[in-house]
Amino acid sequence: MLITPIESKDKGFSGGEILIVISCCSLAYFSLEKVFLIIKSLEFAKISGAHVFGVIDRPEKIDERGGTQFLSITGHIEFRNVKFGDNILDDVSFRIRAGQKVALVGDWNCGKTACLDLLQRFYEPTEGPIIIDGLYEIQDFSRKLLSRNIGYIGKEPVLLENTIKENLLMVREFATNLHLRDALEKVDTFEYIRNLSLDLEVSKISRGVKYLVNMAQILLKDPKILLID
Repeated sequence: MLITPIESKDKGFSGGEILIVISCCSLAYFSLEKVFLIIKSLEFAKISGAHVFGVIDRPEKIDERGGTQFLSITGHIEFRNVKFGDNILDDVSFRIRAGQKVALVGDWNCGKTACLDLLQRFYEPTEGPIIIDGLYEIQDFSRKLLSRNIGYIGKEPVLLENTIKENLLMVREFATNLHLRDALEKVDTFEYIRNLSLDLEVSKISRGVKYLVNMAQILLKDPKILLID
């Protein structure tokens, strides 16, 4: 590039000096713009973090009664005249034996999902006991124990943004590759993954594969009660 001097009445600035000043101003502007974007992101993160910690620090509304320290459950479930919320469930009674398959059928918003939520102790019934194994009310079991013994498959697959293998190991930490492959084969997923030229270390997968991996997680967990919403 050929730069010729530009004469000035006050001072003599060359074209190169003017170009340097303009370049420095441009660099300063873009640098400050990036700084402002970072500050803005930090402010959003601070606000979001406050909401998250607010939820974490919120007092528990579920009464962890403690009671007998159970190691496991067999899976017998009984609702006895259970009521919940504002007519969400009204005097609901049914009994499910361990190993029995039962479908709850009804109109939209009739309380099917509410029954599953109550079984996982996300909420407590307004009235009426939920009996587990024919002897104990569900409040006698900690939510941690219920979580270990209940498998849940929702309408939308929920996986972490990790590899397939890491998501499977979340439910069974010391599972071998053979265990993982066996679980995937039982839901007809292993060969499907191979046909897509994928492996267990891949993290970018479709919604359909996520759903199958979610089912494989449940098989690895081997729960006494399986809930499918």
